[in-house]
Amino acid sequence: MLRVLVLLLFVANLVFYAWSQDWLGDLIPLRMEAQRDPQRAQRQVHPEAMRLLGPASGASASAVAAASAAEPAASPVEAEAASAASQAASTAAAPVTAAAGRRECLEAGPFTAEEKQRAEAALRAVLPAGAWQERDTLRAGLWMVYMGPYTSPDLQQAKERELREIGIVFAPVRTPGPYAGGLSLGRFEQRSNAEAKLASLVQQGVRTARIATVRAPQTLTSLRVPEADAAVRTALTGLSGALSGKTFGACGAEGETL
Repeated sequence: MLRVLVLLLFVANLVFYAWSQDWLGDLIPLRMEAQRDPQRAQRQVHPEAMRLLGPASGASASAVAAASAAEPAASPVEAEAASAASQAASTAAAPVTAAAGRRECLEAGPFTAEEKQRAEAALRAVLPAGAWQERDTLRAGLWMVYMGPYTSPDLQQAKERELREIGIVFAPVRTPGPYAGGLSLGRFEQRSNAEAKLASLVQQGVRTARIATVRAPQTLTSLRVPEADAAVRTALTGLSGALSGKTFGACGAEGETL
């Protein structure tokens, strides 16, 4: 009995295998659906359109698909043009916005007391009170140990020979002004230094030298606008005629102030 069952099972397996390989097509009309190549490959629809996506790419594709479903479809040319226009607008707007909002410190001067009055009158016409600051600086004086002036070139040359003979260093004054035609025996920013030099020359035999004031000590004023935006910069540019030939520029380093 057991042999009969084993024989029947063996025969059934043979018949099933023959049927699965489609060897019994004429005997058994029911056929098993093929699940191997090339039958499955032949049933594919546009396989060349398939792309493998990672997790991030899949999320992006889902978002794009959702947006596309919510908006009317646009042609590739229209989409590319819209993207280019958006990028160009963003690029152009950024510098303009930055330039308009930029603030900087501007300064003009230094001015004498009279020049400062004219400059501040011009500033009051374009800026509110308190929009600028005054910065006073002290310009040192200048004194010269001086001989002359001489009324003729011959007199000057004769004095120059005398000074050379006793070993005195000098320089002719050629700058136009009250001291032209004379001789400088030294220039000093401190009057006390000029007086000491004169005393030394007297001991060397110089009798007609004196101290001349080339430039008296003077307080000068610079006008500073610490927070100048684009509109203020434009207004200050138009004031050049009232600034005694000076213009507003970037604030310089901190100097000696009073």
